[in-house]
Amino acid sequence: MPDCGIIIGENSNGPIDRTVDVIRIDDLAGKPLAVVMSAACHTVVLGPKTLSYSPDFIGPARELIEPAIGGPSLFLQGAADNINPACGIGSGGPEQFEDMQRLGLMLGGETLKVWAQIRTHNQRGPRRIVRSVAAISTWDYEPTPQATINHLSVTRRRLNLPLAPLPDLATAESDLARTRAARDAALAGDSLGAKHVAQRMFAWAEQRHRLVSAGNRIVTREIELWAMRINDIGIATVSAEPLAELGLEIKRRSPLPHTMFLGYSNGCIGYIPPPEAFAEEGMKVVAGGMPGGAVAGRESVMRVFDITGDPQHDRHRRVVHFGTFNASPTAAAAGIVVLRRVADGTAIAQADAAALRLRAAWDAVLERQGVAGYVYGPASTYHVYFETDLDRVRQAGARRDLHTTDATRLKGMPSRLIAQSQLRMRFGGVDNMSSTGGLTCAAHTPDEIDRATAVFEKTVIALRDEKLIFSLK
Repeated sequence: MPDCGIIIGENSNGPIDRTVDVIRIDDLAGKPLAVVMSAACHTVVLGPKTLSYSPDFIGPARELIEPAIGGPSLFLQGAADNINPACGIGSGGPEQFEDMQRLGLMLGGETLKVWAQIRTHNQRGPRRIVRSVAAISTWDYEPTPQATINHLSVTRRRLNLPLAPLPDLATAESDLARTRAARDAALAGDSLGAKHVAQRMFAWAEQRHRLVSAGNRIVTREIELWAMRINDIGIATVSAEPLAELGLEIKRRSPLPHTMFLGYSNGCIGYIPPPEAFAEEGMKVVAGGMPGGAVAGRESVMRVFDITGDPQHDRHRRVVHFGTFNASPTAAAAGIVVLRRVADGTAIAQADAAALRLRAAWDAVLERQGVAGYVYGPASTYHVYFETDLDRVRQAGARRDLHTTDATRLKGMPSRLIAQSQLRMRFGGVDNMSSTGGLTCAAHTPDEIDRATAVFEKTVIALRDEKLIFSLK
């Protein structure tokens, strides 16, 4: 597809929690009372052009589950910030309702499959042998002890997290005047969506100006963490919208065999990304955790987004771009500052130098570990290629013999290798953004590159131990 700048789309190598967590609730005789299901996915199959109230794909899931179990079901949302449905966000056509039904049946079917495997009132007894034509191993079911709750506890903690420092008064006043003019122009037009966005922009600018005028440039927000344990089941929640990486890491670190992690609980202050997300492209995390994105181009092209006050242009020719939770003055201000700083080329040269240092350091790791692969890339990019074709590995006398310009080979590394590489790097606080490569920027210091190199070396050793990559003989 043509280069459209930053878009929301599929990333087959991105982190995702594919589990459906199920809690079955029965009475003491095993009669179903209710079921709790949890998955991490935005309920946006019916996209922004659908204005009706809807439970989205959760509705068809419940319609399948509740008649089957004879009781109510409850859906709890996981760490879904960067996870959309496999069918994408609905574009408004009739097919989105079919997608909603299909996805709901997938969730409901998986929930029922897990629910049916959980026994609450009885359990397998000792194995015994029944003799028929052949000796058959079997068992009888025994009642579960009445006292089934061995551990029940609940805890809560509240934390104050700092947001990014607010701008100086002059910047706040300039933004207030600009957003007021944009709001007035939008209110004079016919686009309801444009009016909503412009009004929100102005309201945020007003709030920021009010805080800065009162001398408050450091703002904090309270977040609530809540957790419950029932026997070997853990439920952990946060009053924010967490990225999938955090949910996966919390489940990985949990000492319990079954852990459910929920976002959007007891409120929602905004996104909570892992540290490595601050360097990612796409949905950028700038200005201390405020979400934002940037689409750049020639001025003549970018003018198609402007609200001009001309009803004909604003209604019929303007390209409407609402984004996802955008219109953030804090994120916009940070973006403007960045664009000004990169204009003279100094930052670009610093980013290129950082990538040169990183490529050399990571390639040295592969050389030191004797791994079949190499690091390459121009300018501020870096890519790691691991050779997984054993014939090529056996024939190579040195790593330089593995160099190739075959795009199919370079981009054809096994998906499990890529996924494990990304996962281990992220656990160390490094995100390669895409596959096994990424970009550096002017903010990356030599110390940060050295720390990333240490994480990369641990990852290489682990991948080799798992036999996902190979050594040169």
